[in-house]
Amino acid sequence: MLDKLLDILKLSGLLESLKGYIDTKIRVYILRLENKISRVMAGMVMLLAFITTAFICLIFMGVGLSMWLNSYFDNNYIGFFITGGVFFVLMLWFAVNITSGGMHDRVKNVVKDLLRREDEDDQ
Repeated sequence: MLDKLLDILKLSGLLESLKGYIDTKIRVYILRLENKISRVMAGMVMLLAFITTAFICLIFMGVGLSMWLNSYFDNNYIGFFITGGVFFVLMLWFAVNITSGGMHDRVKNVVKDLLRREDEDDQ
């Protein structure tokens, strides 16, 4: 009955066009979302690789500094205590910056900029 009414009013073609338009819009939004997710995931993977490499460098540099201080002070342990103390102070500085919101806000702004830049690229 509805099909006959649509045929009489010549709205069946318009209805099909509207369905196609809505389906296309949904697909475009899904593709944009996939693009944003892939960009954020790629950024996270690169950040993880950078952090891992930096952490390994920091370990080797810390051990090297400790060994050099040990030979400088002619002691087997003092270099490790000094280096550990320096790293402890750095850790406290990072903890204060993270809890005060400064570092959190900067990271949040970087992610927002990435998502906004993607929106501008789509248009």
